[in-house]
Amino acid sequence: MVLVLASLLAFACAFAAALPGTASAAFATRTLAEGSTGKDVAKAQRLLSRALGEPVDADGEFGPMTAAAVRRFEVAGALTVDGSLTPDEQLALKAAAKRARAEQRAAEAVAATGGANPAAPAPTPAPAPTGTATLNPDGTATPPTGAPRAVAAIIAAGNEIATKPYRFGGGHRTWVDTGYDCSGSVSYALHGAGLLDASMPSGGFEEWGEP
Repeated sequence: MVLVLASLLAFACAFAAALPGTASAAFATRTLAEGSTGKDVAKAQRLLSRALGEPVDADGEFGPMTAAAVRRFEVAGALTVDGSLTPDEQLALKAAAKRARAEQRAAEAVAATGGANPAAPAPTPAPAPTGTATLNPDGTATPPTGAPRAVAAIIAAGNEIATKPYRFGGGHRTWVDTGYDCSGSVSYALHGAGLLDASMPSGGFEEWGEP
């Protein structure tokens, strides 16, 4: 009986270790997506914080908030916006975090001397939207070819909650909710592209952004 229990325990441990979503691995050796856990996820979360300049909980659990941060990184880096990190994208994230830290130190040095930074690049204007998104039978949408990266990120975030029910006030107390109202849905989609830090009621959108 003891041998049987020991064998079952060993099998269970081996099976759990083989699960791609839960097994911890060395950084940039597997694709990270929602459901992944481990030290490599925590490292990616720390790098996201540095690269984006915003707090991302380094809890080692790849949840919806981490996926939203990944989409913002993908938008900024002109990568495929899908909320997951391939090994190559993790290396790109590491490089982006390193650049962000160097730029922060340079900015702090310039601020300390009271001068301007002549090496700072001029901002690139956002491209004008083109084409029309396609509504899929399952209620999700597909961005048109050549759509601006921010638009693709907004649609990707909207797809995540497309099947959630309508609930008054949903999406306003927490980003991850059981249901969303109209402004809560819009807030979630814009947050997915890094365009909104907190959800807003309908009236707030009357003066948000440019006409």
